[in-house]
Amino acid sequence: VVVSDRVKMANERIYYTIDEIYQCIDNNHKMTFQYLEWNDKKEQTLRHGGKWYEVSPAFLLWDNEYYYLVAWDEEASAVRHYRADKILGAKEMEDKRSKEVLAIEDQKADYAKKRFSMFAGAAEIVTLRAPKYMAGVMIDRFGTEVQIREHDENTFTASFTAPPRGVKFWALQYLPYVEVVEPAWLRQKIIESLGKNKYPK
Repeated sequence: VVVSDRVKMANERIYYTIDEIYQCIDNNHKMTFQYLEWNDKKEQTLRHGGKWYEVSPAFLLWDNEYYYLVAWDEEASAVRHYRADKILGAKEMEDKRSKEVLAIEDQKADYAKKRFSMFAGAAEIVTLRAPKYMAGVMIDRFGTEVQIREHDENTFTASFTAPPRGVKFWALQYLPYVEVVEPAWLRQKIIESLGKNKYPK
């Protein structure tokens, strides 16, 4: 695995991290690690004061140019995802993985589809409007199951299910070409973030 735009040490750490994750999955064992985060000085520090996380790894997911570990966190009683390049000191444990991880593995395709850009949250039906020449971009990003309908001579609407927060950040990257139509609360959030009372044209 080679990840661009990483310093050599961080890139090498990913090799070992991914190897350790697959070893834990193959052996049906839990794993433990520390997790890094950036501070306002552009320095990487240990999250939660160097806490050691204990999780049941389910699978690795490639999303938005990063590898993510999708795992069951017993302490939180929830599915969590962790960027592989931020995992530090990954170690295999002797404890067997939690039974919940089986359900995650069975639904990994659905999970990957709905955890848009790795922003967790409840999925909703989202409708976007865009120029027809962006149809390929929509299908590449949301898959062939996206429902595309002609809006007028030059534009179309695309509807799909995903966590709205991830859609918000994606849509902002494509302004003024992509417009959120529904849900109304998400449309309003984007308008507020633009500091305007309507979308730019």
